[in-house]
Amino acid sequence: MQKRPTMADVAALAGVSKTTVSLVLNDRPGLPASTRERVLAATEQLGWTPSATARALSGAKTDTIGIVLNRPPAITGIEPALDAFFQGVEREVSHRSISLMMRVVNSHAAELTALRSWWYGGRVDGVVLVDLRANDDRPTALGKAHIPVVGVGNAALRPILPVAWRDDGAAMDEVVAYLTALGHTRIARLSDRSVLAYARARSEAFEASCSIRGLSDYTINDIAATHAASAQATRGLLMQAAPPSAIVYDNTVTAMAGMAVAQEMGIQVPKDLSIVAWGNSEICNYTHPTLSAVEADDKDVGSMAARMLLDMIAGQEPGDGKCPSPVLVPRGSTAPVSRIAAA
Repeated sequence: MQKRPTMADVAALAGVSKTTVSLVLNDRPGLPASTRERVLAATEQLGWTPSATARALSGAKTDTIGIVLNRPPAITGIEPALDAFFQGVEREVSHRSISLMMRVVNSHAAELTALRSWWYGGRVDGVVLVDLRANDDRPTALGKAHIPVVGVGNAALRPILPVAWRDDGAAMDEVVAYLTALGHTRIARLSDRSVLAYARARSEAFEASCSIRGLSDYTINDIAATHAASAQATRGLLMQAAPPSAIVYDNTVTAMAGMAVAQEMGIQVPKDLSIVAWGNSEICNYTHPTLSAVEADDKDVGSMAARMLLDMIAGQEPGDGKCPSPVLVPRGSTAPVSRIAAA
């Protein structure tokens, strides 16, 4: 019978002490990232898991789920869609007396390290993965660690892991159809499609919708989802000899940055430029003009993701995970194209 790997085996393979292994597995601060990675790699290589006795002594389940955000803290604090998502998660877990553990990190490696430390240290019962990326390696890495995991936002990954998702393509088609009905033919989109899977899916839907309607004078600019990046990209678009008459942004923060740049350059919204944001929130009613936006129920997505994960932890099937499709909410920032903008 093969001997069950121990913490001493993990320590020997990683070249550290048992105390260091314990510190890593309990997610204690003060250790180099390289040391944490060696310890976690050793646990996976050996197939080490906390013993049944240890889990029993600690109560087995933690009644806690975890989410790690790999984003700049400035975005984390001001993006309404993210706030709504966490409201949805809290809404689902609170009535089941489940806790949510969250951490903000600044790198992909730190994200994986935190997730695996939580699991091997017995601090969470499962995790929700946000900001799914193209060719995302997190599902595979966490699958090797046998962590219950649910993703958010990319239906294409459903064969790999359960995902809470919605049909963004239909909503993007509605946006393009609406703008073309207003006479816009030069439409731009600002989005981080090079990294984020949901942004790539929306960009593909944007291109398809423009192509179907015979529009060839459209552009997609890849930018970071920050106020500064959006302002710089918008300024560049509006300085072109033939600037777009409409711009579609991927969130309210970047859309508001675009509106500010237009005002700075003496371009009137919506007379000379129409603007649409992805992600409707109350703040859209307080901009000037009010902001046309895609109503995507991020609170519902958060609830769905948490519910699916808790079902998995309980040994149940998580279900399909489809959430209501987003819809366009037109407001004051969109209008028929002016003759000047159309020229």
